[in-house]
Amino acid sequence: MKVVRLAHRYLGLILSVLVISISVTGGTLVFKEHLLRATWPELAIALTPGQASAYPRILTQLEDRFRETGIAFVRFPRAGMNAIHVWLKDESQLYINPVSGETIRHWHWNDSFISLMTDGVYLLHAHLLAGEIGEIVIGCMGIAIIFFVISGLVLWWPRRKKFTLKEILPKKATAKFYLRSHNTLGVISSAFIILFVLTGVTMVFYQPIAFAVVSVMDPEMPKLPNAKVVPGQQQIKPWSEILEVVNKTLPEGALLSYTPSTNENAVMVFRKRMPEEWHVFGRTFILLNPYTAEIEQLIDARQQHAGMRLMEKAYPLHASTVGGLPFKLLALTTAVFMLLLTFFGVMSYTDRHNSFYS
Repeated sequence: MKVVRLAHRYLGLILSVLVISISVTGGTLVFKEHLLRATWPELAIALTPGQASAYPRILTQLEDRFRETGIAFVRFPRAGMNAIHVWLKDESQLYINPVSGETIRHWHWNDSFISLMTDGVYLLHAHLLAGEIGEIVIGCMGIAIIFFVISGLVLWWPRRKKFTLKEILPKKATAKFYLRSHNTLGVISSAFIILFVLTGVTMVFYQPIAFAVVSVMDPEMPKLPNAKVVPGQQQIKPWSEILEVVNKTLPEGALLSYTPSTNENAVMVFRKRMPEEWHVFGRTFILLNPYTAEIEQLIDARQQHAGMRLMEKAYPLHASTVGGLPFKLLALTTAVFMLLLTFFGVMSYTDRHNSFYS
């Protein structure tokens, strides 16, 4: 038990700055889209059934406009975000009016306060502005937080009969009361912290965790979007024909995104969200040959086995895109509790340390 206590205390102190960063940025991201709609009210305009008829024209214009820069990814309008969201290969982004094709905004993540509060905060939360290495650090940090929660519960358990909600905030600014508040907050928030942190860790280490889950739960490996089309010199089909095929395929689903062809693979990848899916951006894939407008591969998320369907719930739970406002408030509250837990823990140690040497 002594080893657990020392590890809980000193590892927590060492990693406290990162925990605070994860808490603050995570709580901010819960309401990212609310902030964007408040800044650009046109994003909140309701979708209309006829607006999709303008997509072929707009996509053609975008390809002509950014032929040299290159388009990396396109996200189509959805409820609450009624704009065509375009990622360019120079790492800038655009919001395009889905009817007129006019640019609502063109930005890089660090060129304004609003982009720092949305994209910048996301980059800090997801990988500490350090790319793949930072993402791995965040994943390991998540594992450490889960250790903090479990070890804290183990340390608290012998004293569980003294538990009271009255100690959720310290009565006095002393080590004893900071520690009591730290313990109380940890107990009441432990399940929620594990939920949000575990789903975040799952997203970072998605492939090995998915392999383990699928191997245990599913009778076969999941279907993955891996069709290939050899790039050629043929004429690409017009957008009107391509989108007609996509729209007629699983028509009950909502078209949400498009990934263009690459120099290595000419296949066009479209994603839809079926009515039964939790994932806000859909995990149903339509892979299409741009030269023939024929479907090369179709993956209906509803046909995946239980393990894969479970894995696809990690993002919507972590990002609070399910459950409406109550779940977003739960996520925000959990982030605040993590922040307070860290603060009370550090203050408890600091006050005890200062008292010892005074």
